[in-house]
Amino acid sequence: APSDANIIRWNKDSFPLKTYIDEKNLANLPDYYKESILRALNQWDNSVDFISFEIVPKKSHAQIIIEFKNLPEDVFDGGMCKYVVGYTRPKISGRKLKNMTVTVYNANPKGEYLSDKELYNTVLHELGHALGIMGHSYSTDDLMYLQTHDKDNFFVQYRGDFHYLSGSD
Repeated sequence: APSDANIIRWNKDSFPLKTYIDEKNLANLPDYYKESILRALNQWDNSVDFISFEIVPKKSHAQIIIEFKNLPEDVFDGGMCKYVVGYTRPKISGRKLKNMTVTVYNANPKGEYLSDKELYNTVLHELGHALGIMGHSYSTDDLMYLQTHDKDNFFVQYRGDFHYLSGSD
């Protein structure tokens, strides 16, 4: 994927990508949280020939870490709610991806759990970033399109139907 003036990627010997799911924090969340994550991993795995994942039991062995956190205290600022469902942080060495951390918040600012569709679509989108797609699409038909906000000023991704990878993704 392009990043600044370079192309970055996973080393081809990295596959299957070792993936750690934060079971400790997941234990306090509804069962469909883990099911949604596994479904998102499977969609990438089944849609792109060279992509595969292996779930590992230790965070230290992982290239992709999927973690859950409580919302930060500063999500409300000046009467506005500044909130995203999830985000991805890369660790890059030269032109190679070393690891990616996908963070998903446990609940929205109203204290409601994410729906199965919202969680699945968000993880699917964030996995796109974890695989090296650093930007967003301009087409609303693509999974990598970023929806900006709803009437409550929440930054959201995909509250509607389950989404699937497009040819552009």
